[in-house]
Amino acid sequence: MSIPESNSIEPLREVQSYWDKKAIEEASDCQRIESGRRAQLMRFENFVIHHELAGASILDVGCGVGDFYAHLERRQIASGYFGADLSVKMVERCRERFPAGRFEAVNILDWTPPEPFDYTVAFAIHNVRVDGGDKILREVPRRQF
Repeated sequence: MSIPESNSIEPLREVQSYWDKKAIEEASDCQRIESGRRAQLMRFENFVIHHELAGASILDVGCGVGDFYAHLERRQIASGYFGADLSVKMVERCRERFPAGRFEAVNILDWTPPEPFDYTVAFAIHNVRVDGGDKILREVPRRQF
């Protein structure tokens, strides 16, 4: 599995390679996504308590290893979750952890979602420093919304 070729932003290949490597080499899921568990749970919970998510469709851009999906399950929030990530290896990890979940490796800049979503979220996706990263920081949020 690989993401479609893109002419939109060349640094995306470098970003994909970075996260694929993290997904393969790191021992824990927190290390794979470079996030502390507590900070991550605080971000997730802050979003959950301020939105009515039961029955809503959610697009998780940069879903990493699927932790927001796990949080929704723990909270017993039944939603139409769809996780999208640039890293093929991260998506493989999501599918390994959550066989019933919907996860795809996509380049959000060139991707056409399969359906409209009620909510689009992105938790801490802009933390890789690459040449041209400023362009990615402008284009990804514009495209996801």
